[in-house]
Amino acid sequence: MNFPSRIRLLITLVLFSLFLGLPFNMEAGGVVMMPQSNDRFDFSIVVNGRKYDYLMPQVEGHQFLAQEFFTEGTATINGKLYKDLLLNLDIFNQQLVLEYNNSQGAKHRLTMSDASVTHFSIGVKSFEFKTMPDGSKTIYQVIGNGRIRTLYSWKKRVELNTSKREYFYTPAIRTQFVEIDGNLKRFRGNRSFLNSFSSESKNLVRQFMKENRIKVSKVTDEEMALLINYCNSILYDYPLMCLNYYICTKYIENEFYRFCKAAS
Repeated sequence: MNFPSRIRLLITLVLFSLFLGLPFNMEAGGVVMMPQSNDRFDFSIVVNGRKYDYLMPQVEGHQFLAQEFFTEGTATINGKLYKDLLLNLDIFNQQLVLEYNNSQGAKHRLTMSDASVTHFSIGVKSFEFKTMPDGSKTIYQVIGNGRIRTLYSWKKRVELNTSKREYFYTPAIRTQFVEIDGNLKRFRGNRSFLNSFSSESKNLVRQFMKENRIKVSKVTDEEMALLINYCNSILYDYPLMCLNYYICTKYIENEFYRFCKAAS
């Protein structure tokens, strides 16, 4: 992307980020307006949730996606959005875990039922429980909010370190899908990602990926959101703009650094 194009894109993103002055819940790929009421979480909703006490003390590491501590997030339960929840995602057991203090101040953890939870966010990452053809539920991280989205499934395994004779959790393993009008297609690299599109749009997407130096096997959430937004813009005439404040500002920082480095 040449300097004039970069400057125009940066100006557009800055103006759009300044425009976002209303309160919102940041989710990767979209802006969800917060309800005006001050609804707090009603624990009676998760009476089907089980006590979470999973522990493997002889295994090095942890079973969660990013870190062991719980992060503020939201959950859509029976069609209603609840916020200010402390959540974490156990990707070894594929469970959404809620942490809360009871009336005596004691800390408790519950696994939240996938029968009532449809969507949730942890920090700036968005997730959903997706019903598969066999009726089972799978947790996906979701990037994008148009007819084209990227879905990541995450897992960890427990393996043996033969030299130390100790078990450990592997790093988080990501499986990638592009969803087009509800249909999932797995991809591993740029070629398989591009093969998800028709020949008419494939060249445009390839050019965008080349100009922005995007490799989908190593891409950040911010870069993937921009790529998916571009794909929606050329296939379905979605407005080409950054729809997430966090992603927008991170992209501005990265592009400004590149611009200054190239201009020096």
